[in-house]
Amino acid sequence: MFGRSIRIGSIGGIPISVDVSWFLLAAFLVYQVVSQRSADLGSGTALAIGLLTAVLFLGSILGHELAHAGVARLRNLPVTGIRLFMFGGSTGIQMENKPADEFLTTVVGPLTSIAIGFALVGASFAHFPPAVHDTLRWVGGLNVFLGILNLVPGFPLDGGRILHAGIWKLTGNERKANSIAARSGMVVWAVAAAFGLYLVIPGVARSNLDSGIWILLISVMMFQGAKSTLDRERIFDHLSQGTVHEAMGPPPETIPDDITLSDALDRYLRGHETETFPVSSQFQPMVGVLTFDSARKVGSENPLRPVRDAMLPTSGVLQVRLDDKLDAVANRLVAERLPAVVVQDGQIVGQIAIPDIDRWLRGRRVG
Repeated sequence: MFGRSIRIGSIGGIPISVDVSWFLLAAFLVYQVVSQRSADLGSGTALAIGLLTAVLFLGSILGHELAHAGVARLRNLPVTGIRLFMFGGSTGIQMENKPADEFLTTVVGPLTSIAIGFALVGASFAHFPPAVHDTLRWVGGLNVFLGILNLVPGFPLDGGRILHAGIWKLTGNERKANSIAARSGMVVWAVAAAFGLYLVIPGVARSNLDSGIWILLISVMMFQGAKSTLDRERIFDHLSQGTVHEAMGPPPETIPDDITLSDALDRYLRGHETETFPVSSQFQPMVGVLTFDSARKVGSENPLRPVRDAMLPTSGVLQVRLDDKLDAVANRLVAERLPAVVVQDGQIVGQIAIPDIDRWLRGRRVG
């Protein structure tokens, strides 16, 4: 969403990465404190308080995301990682088709932010210097405020996802829940954007110009996020009406397992970088599959090695059926990031990838 991310480590085996914008937020927080407190604290103390503010606030964001990840782990849901950026963070969770999973893994985030906030406010009553006392109270109060704000049913906030889980549970229809939650989010953010615009109108509330700009900027971004979700649902409505048989490409040629990777590149792979080729042996019609990436990984070291050294096991590809719906197949392709082949009666009869689905979709729209 914001650009390149940098992995900074892992917690409990969960990769943690930060967007460049996260460092900009840290610098902004430090700058704000230094510019406002240098006169009464001195530049050195103000810098230290600025760093403390940044660490506490950014650490609170990380705690919020770790809460999502922790509950997901308790629900036996795979967690792919946590990414932190300027306006918060996101936790990659491979959800199953259970609204309870979505509700529990989502609601714990805002509740954790509120709990962190109260803990910081409570800690401020200890015997700390006044500047530290004020920082703990400010960051704590901000966490409580943001935790409550995050419960507003404005998708893609956590509150919007909680609303989505509730509608999904009541209707039993995830797609309908997606649509309603996205529309709710668009309404919430349109109202917020209108309020931000009101604040920046000259002569109306000039003293709140900075706040108005921030509210307007964030609201527009969130509105686009909600609208993107609604657009995605419309696309998936179309995809649900198609099958793999309608969108798949022709079956690839079979590559013998004993030819060299150099030969395989020249005869099969070049110009077919997105395709998946079955690999045959002298005794079996399919012992594995070969992709351009798997061949390049081994062939870059020794292009004369045989194909069998670079092939993937059949479990390393998605196997779909002719009558599988395209929306389900698209979800699997995006989530699992594996090549897909179409199998019937144990034989590969075709292949399918995102470009094939996109081509089918564009053709249907034109028609």
